[in-house]
Amino acid sequence: AAQLYKIIKKSNQSAESLASDYFRSKKYIGSKERKFLSELVFASLRTASLIDYLSDNLSQLHPLQQSDYQKEIFACLSTCIIGNNEHYFNCEHLIQPAFGCSSVHEGIVQTLMQKADISSEAATLWIENVCNLYRQLSLIAEQYADDLNNDIDTFSIICCMPRWIIESLQQSTMNNHSILTLCKSLYKSATVGIRVNSLAISIHTALQIMQQHGIQCRVGQYAPDAIILLERVKLQDFPLYMNGSIEIQDEGSQLISLALNPESDWRILDYCAGAGGKTLHLAAMQQDQGEIISTDIEYSRLRELHFRSEKAQLRSIHLVSMQSKTSKDKKQKTLSYYKEACDAVLVDAPCTGMGTVRRMPMIKWRLEPKHVQKIVEKQSDILQKASEFVKPGGILIYATCSLLKEENGDIVHSFLQQNSDFLPDPLYHAYPQKTIEALEITKTQCDLSLLPSIHGTDGFFVSRMRRNE
Repeated sequence: AAQLYKIIKKSNQSAESLASDYFRSKKYIGSKERKFLSELVFASLRTASLIDYLSDNLSQLHPLQQSDYQKEIFACLSTCIIGNNEHYFNCEHLIQPAFGCSSVHEGIVQTLMQKADISSEAATLWIENVCNLYRQLSLIAEQYADDLNNDIDTFSIICCMPRWIIESLQQSTMNNHSILTLCKSLYKSATVGIRVNSLAISIHTALQIMQQHGIQCRVGQYAPDAIILLERVKLQDFPLYMNGSIEIQDEGSQLISLALNPESDWRILDYCAGAGGKTLHLAAMQQDQGEIISTDIEYSRLRELHFRSEKAQLRSIHLVSMQSKTSKDKKQKTLSYYKEACDAVLVDAPCTGMGTVRRMPMIKWRLEPKHVQKIVEKQSDILQKASEFVKPGGILIYATCSLLKEENGDIVHSFLQQNSDFLPDPLYHAYPQKTIEALEITKTQCDLSLLPSIHGTDGFFVSRMRRNE
């Protein structure tokens, strides 16, 4: 675990692909051990600033002999201790089947005795020191949240978030207690959301079939076609997944499509379609009777959408290149044909992905202010260009999977200031009753922020606008 943790932190590649390559090269690691090690490493990455601080301050007590991974070993052990105590990494049920230890405490003591060549009593003392130091840091962070000190550096360590991101969140409407709660919610792994293809199967039938196959799951709280998995399972070979009856999609992501609320005969432009999760959802919402134009800055990203729409047997989805000015196929219209001709345009804008850091924890550690500035400029440009395709009276949706106001409300506010022909449009008239009640949507509310700390979904932002007639 320590070796993989170090490899990922030093690389610019995605943590997931590095972990896959690592375990593929270590075929002697069994499935139970692989599950434990993978979850340990990702829990450590999510809380890297905290466990690295603990490791740096306590490794000097019992330095490891001739180890290239001293800091990383102590960091991963700290994850086991704090994660188990604070219930964001419950490794009790993982460590026993993987390594045959009766408890987390026993596993850590054995590791310290082996790696640091110390006694059982000294190992127990080291564990106590980790817990005491964590309590001290937590107290300082709570006092900062109560405005009793100005130690933002310790606050950011406990938040497991770079200081500049903390300062960005402070510029929003969130107070320090809300920021601390949000950041601590990002310690945990994310749940897996499923969207049921309502054209193929009902949600209750899908739930019943999944439960009959031993998959622990429940109906989602907010989206009418959402199912939440209560444990991680491989769905690639599951019949409902293979035939397109269910798709993997976070419940928060499903609320973006729902914000559009299309009529069955609408022409919709999905301007940043990517792999097409929202395109497929929109097609199902329209009973496959409308016209959905899907495009993306990187046309190659649409290949997966083509495959997924074929699997789901959808005929209303058409892929169009954003770059092409002319079409080799005379029947195929270019994107410019649809200027001011779409009933609705969805802009699921490229963003920092800060709302998905539970799944991709290295995002927050690699992100810099200059990256945000470049992304914000790109988002503004994309929204402006996409708005040209909305017909008078049509709907424009802007969405991201980010927590940062610079990418969310600030973009919409700037756009509306520069485009007087667009106005905010209430979500109350778009969302189904279940969503309105669960999220307490007001009659005048035109945008929505979803937070892992409150809603349990990934972090999302969605804003609904309408073009004047």
